[in-house]
Parts: sequence; C-alpha cells; structure tokens
Amino acid sequence: LRLKYSFEDFINSTEKPPYIHILFQSPKDVIQAYYAILKEASNMTGYYGGCGTIGWATIPYPYAYELFTAAKREKVSLDQFEKSFAGIGHITLLKLLPAYSPLGTPENIKYFMVEIETITGTPYKEKNNSHAQPTYFSYYYGIITTEHSPSEGWKIKSIDYLPEDFLCAPYHHWDWDAEALVEIIYKNWYKVINKIEKVDKKDSIIRIYAKGNHTRYRFDFVRLTNGEDILLHEYVEEKGQWKETNLLQEKHQMYKLSILNPNLQ
Repeated sequence: LRLKYSFEDFINSTEKPPYIHILFQSPKDVIQAYYAILKEASNMTGYYGGCGTIGWATIPYPYAYELFTAAKREKVSLDQFEKSFAGIGHITLLKLLPAYSPLGTPENIKYFMVEIETITGTPYKEKNNSHAQPTYFSYYYGIITTEHSPSEGWKIKSIDYLPEDFLCAPYHHWDWDAEALVEIIYKNWYKVINKIEKVDKKDSIIRIYAKGNHTRYRFDFVRLTNGEDILLHEYVEEKGQWKETNLLQEKHQMYKLSILNPNLQ
C-alpha cells in the first residue's frame, strides 16, 4: 500500500512536543500518517536483527503516539507505547479498508480494517551475544477506531489486532473460504439465500452476489496474506441500491471483522 505520508513530513526540528501540528481532515489520513511514522521506527535493543541502526530507531515513536486521542494517551503512557514494539524492526501497512459501523454509531466515529506486516527479532540468549539469528515475518489484521473532535481533528481511539496463522488457513475450517461461509451461514443456517449468483474477485477483494426470497444480497470479503477470506460488509438490495445491513446474529459476530466481533474484546 502506497502511503500518503512519510516520517520526514512530520520531523520537528525543535525535538520538543507537540511533534504533530496537523489537524487531520479524514480518518484515513491519520491512519496513513500513523503507519508512515511507524515504518521508520524500530525497537531492537536486546534483540537479534539488523546490522546497525534500523530506520530512525526509537525517534518516531513519540510522533506516532501523538496521533492517539487524549483519552487513549491518558490510559497508555509513551513508555508503555514504545515498549509494545519491543523486538520489532519494521512495520508495513498492507491493507486499509472501511469497516462496518453498527447502527447508532456517532458521526465522529469511523472504523477501518487494517492488515500489517512486521519483521521481528528474537531476544538475546546471552548478554553481548553476537551470533547471527534469523528474523521473522509476522502478519496481523484488525480494526482501528478513529474519532473526530473540533480541537484535535481525526485521531486514533483504539487499535485491535488479531494474528494470522499460516498453518491453519490452508488446512482447516470452512469459514476461511468466502463462498463456503456464505453457503453455510446464509443458506444452510439462516435460509436467507437460495443460491450464489456470482463471485467477483479483484486483487484482494471478493464480492459474492446471492439471491433468496426475491431479494438480492452482496457480501464483501478481503483476502489476507495467509489466504483467509475475511467478511467485512453485508448488503441487501433496495430499490436498485445496495444498503448495508447486519444479518449475522449476535452469537455469530465472530464471522465478520467488525467492532462487534467478540474476538477483538
């Protein structure tokens, strides 16, 4: 994913907070800025990986930290924030897509799906041990909640990640496949659809069109790096227009990546 910003766009020559002087006008912009800054950060002290300073080392973390809401910064200190990246030498934002907003969501709250790639090292087994060790690629996906206020613009309210399992997706579970999920949940369980009419695939986006009881439905998925298809949106056609809905029962919300998913709690 090509980012709109780079860390250099935010470097403050005074080296004193506040570091960020931009009021972001869209939730996507603040998320892009966050990962553009983290892309140049690394916290590898005590970990194998690299052959010198990686990026700007820990310098970018205070900048990224300021992109959280004031309420979030009250709960998590800068020191805690920086320590949460221990052993991570690089972060890349792979996907950024709008996520479902439940009915009643305030206008100043927006949700987004993200997928990231991290390169991590392993901790030193012995002090001053210089033997080379492998670094590892890890992948995560989740929901970012953004919030707007007149004084701060758009900020990040919370981030909830789930790890990707590359040994599970190819071998187990019907719910990792978009077509199987639609067939089993909406046809076999709910009796909402009778058949799948069409499946459109473009890059990582999968759209499944289905019909039942004289009504047409659309289910939007995103395919993760590990091959898992993640349900993001459910639509019903009304007067020729797609209207977003939430067909999943409360006990089945784990089958869609949204703020209602209990696995994110």
